[in-house]
Amino acid sequence: MIVYEGDTCVTTASISDITSWAYGNQSVVIKTVIRRPIYPPENEALVEAKAKEILRSDKVHGTGVRWRAEAIRESIVRLEDEMRRLDRKSNENVKAESELVNLRIRAKVSDEAYERQMVMLLAERKWISDERGRIQQKLTDLKQQASPWLA
Repeated sequence: MIVYEGDTCVTTASISDITSWAYGNQSVVIKTVIRRPIYPPENEALVEAKAKEILRSDKVHGTGVRWRAEAIRESIVRLEDEMRRLDRKSNENVKAESELVNLRIRAKVSDEAYERQMVMLLAERKWISDERGRIQQKLTDLKQQASPWLA
C-alpha cells in the first residue's frame, strides 16, 4: 500500500492484479471509507489524448456532419412542400374568384353575397401571400445556415 499525504488530501494505491487509486479529504477518509477512484497523472494524460483522438476522428465528426446535413435537407424539403401547397391554394383562390366574377356577370349571385365572398377570397389571398413570405424567409435562412453543411 502506497500512501501520499498532500496539503489536505490523501491518495492511496494498492498494488495487486489491478491498480486502483482513491482520493479524498483526509478527515472524510478517516471518518468514512468512501473513496472516489481517480487515475494517476500519467494515465490522465493518456486518457485525455485518447478521448481527443476519438472525438476528433473522421468517423465521429462525419456522423455528426451527415446527421446535420440530413436534418437540413429534410427541413428544406418540408418547407418546399409547404410552398407547393400554398401555390395550389393560391390557384384555387384565383379560380374561385374568377367563378364568382362570372356568376356576378350573369346575375346569378346577389350583390351582398358577391361582396361577402369577395372579402373572404381577398383575406385568404392576403394570408397566402403572408404565409408564402414567411416560408420563403425560413428557406432563405435555412439555406444560408446550411451552406457549410451541404457543400
